[in-house]
Amino acid sequence: MENEEEGAVAKTLRKIGDTVITGLEKTGRVTSEIVIRKPTKEEITASERVHEKEEKKKTARMKRIREIERRHVVTPEEEFERIELERPLTERLSGVFYRPFRSSAERFSRFFTGLDEDLYKANMRIPMIQYIAFIMGVGILAGIGVGIAVAIFMTPIFALPVGAMAGVIALFFGRSYPKQVAKARSAEINKQIPYALRHMATQLSAGIGLFETMVTVAKSNYGAFSEEFERAIADVERGLSTEEAFKRLEERVESDALSHTLRNITRSLRTGGDLAKTLSMLADEVAFELRMKLRDYAQTLNTYGLIYLFIAAVGPVMFMALYIAISAITKTLMFPVGLLAIIYLLGMPFMIGFFMTMIKRAEPKI
Repeated sequence: MENEEEGAVAKTLRKIGDTVITGLEKTGRVTSEIVIRKPTKEEITASERVHEKEEKKKTARMKRIREIERRHVVTPEEEFERIELERPLTERLSGVFYRPFRSSAERFSRFFTGLDEDLYKANMRIPMIQYIAFIMGVGILAGIGVGIAVAIFMTPIFALPVGAMAGVIALFFGRSYPKQVAKARSAEINKQIPYALRHMATQLSAGIGLFETMVTVAKSNYGAFSEEFERAIADVERGLSTEEAFKRLEERVESDALSHTLRNITRSLRTGGDLAKTLSMLADEVAFELRMKLRDYAQTLNTYGLIYLFIAAVGPVMFMALYIAISAITKTLMFPVGLLAIIYLLGMPFMIGFFMTMIKRAEPKI
């Protein structure tokens, strides 16, 4: 029985092997019968046409790219014009008056002590002599213009003194302008300090170095704060240490909040503390101080409101009642009617405007 079973298994295996061999032979014959067909002339021509079209498209595309690049190439004249337009109007106009008033500006420069420092703090890149020549030219033009207007619309007698007064006022305003710009920059920096410090704290927490963080802040949109950090980065690149650059930044900007911040950063660099945590705490502290200033200002507005109500409404009525009562008792007018009209039409509005200006200047810059 065992021999018969082994014979049956052998037959089965033999049949399976024969079937596989037969299938492979048929596949080989079919494969050998396959002939590689050569493309016809029409197919070759069509392929060449498609290739030519692709080449033409590629050439046209490259031509358009070169045309766009040629159109966007900035010539030296265009680059100079762009740089000139980016400069402030004061810097551009200062060159107009520099040559005719250079000698006079050098002669009177000793009367403008501290002007170079004010220009440096205001980030006005103008030499002091050039700026003096500029304000002298503006003062002369203002005096001539006002004098001509007075001579035409009023009387020629007052043309010379009024014109001279206008020129002197313009000169003094030009002298104080850099200080005003520096104060405005300090106020803008105070507003941006909390946001910039949080930005720096986030960057430092992510493992970015202090210098790279300063570069990021300088490229961000934090106004005068970014500009001052850019100047500090330029100082570091010129060879100053970070502490020295921060010291110069503190001298440029008159801001208690910024000075406090820079001192804490310098202390953390010396002691090796957690600078990211320090900056985050400083940001919260500065933001809290700004909120307190706003709250104090809101409380003082009640007092300002009462004073304004008295000056604008109660004061004129009381003055007129007192004027009528005294005039009725003495049977003579205290003031001429013309003077009374001047007081009401010019004096009262001036007092109201002056008071509103004082309120606006007391407003915290937040």
